Amino acid sequence: MTEISQATYLTSQKIFSLEESSSAVGQIVQTISSIAEQTNLLALNAAKQLVQVNRVEDLQW
Repeated sequence: MTEISQATYLTSQKIFSLEESSSAVGQIVQTISSIAEQTNLLALNAAKQLVQVNRVEDLQW
C-alpha cells in the first residue's frame, strides 16, 4: 500500500509540475501572438504610407 501511495504522490507532483509548465507556455504563446499582431499592424501601416507616397509622387509627375 505504501508503494501505491508513494506512486500516487509522485504522479500528482508531476501533474502539478506539468500544469505550471503548461501555464508558462500559454503565457509565452500569448506574448508571441501579441508581438505578431503588432508586427502585422506595423507592416500594414508601412504599406499604407508607401501607397500614399506613391500617389503623391504620381501627382507630381
